[in-house]
Amino acid sequence: MLNCFWIAGLKVIRLVHSSTTAPMDSSERNRSSTAVKTPACMTVLENLELGAYLRKDTEEIKRDIEKIFELFPRLKERVNQAGITLSGGEQQMLAMGRALLSNPDILLMDEPSMGLSPLLVDQQFELIQQINRQGTTIFMVEQNANMALSIADRGYVLQTGSIVLSDTARNLLCNQMMQEAYLGGADACETPT
Repeated sequence: MLNCFWIAGLKVIRLVHSSTTAPMDSSERNRSSTAVKTPACMTVLENLELGAYLRKDTEEIKRDIEKIFELFPRLKERVNQAGITLSGGEQQMLAMGRALLSNPDILLMDEPSMGLSPLLVDQQFELIQQINRQGTTIFMVEQNANMALSIADRGYVLQTGSIVLSDTARNLLCNQMMQEAYLGGADACETPT
């Protein structure tokens, strides 16, 4: 069993993993009834609403949540499920949806393919492109250079904290050094015959 709560006045986060369901004592019961859940223990819908926390346009928020459900239909199927119980791919979708509900001009993504199956990686990158086509700029850090450059406009290659290459994504895919060091030696510029 997982008990999560944040006691607003004390700013205490308590995560308890337990295989038994021991009853809470009365002091815990009183604190938990007034607690605000941490994002991990909040439902999918609560997590999405948290993304729109600073917004005041209630009707527009509802419409945007529906747009998120169109973008990520799996989240709609799990709307009342705790976020922590979602699969890795579903948690990525939830994190993206929550971020998008803040109406960002730019979405920063750190390793969006990490831990995902090859099928989910393809789906994730299709969604990233769709989000970008809808007007949100994407800034992504990604070790899957081939995949990232295949959807990017521009790329930067970091080596020990310094930029060693920067160019259009297409030019980086065609760069000999990139092909040897980061793309497994494959010529990503070959045109099909």
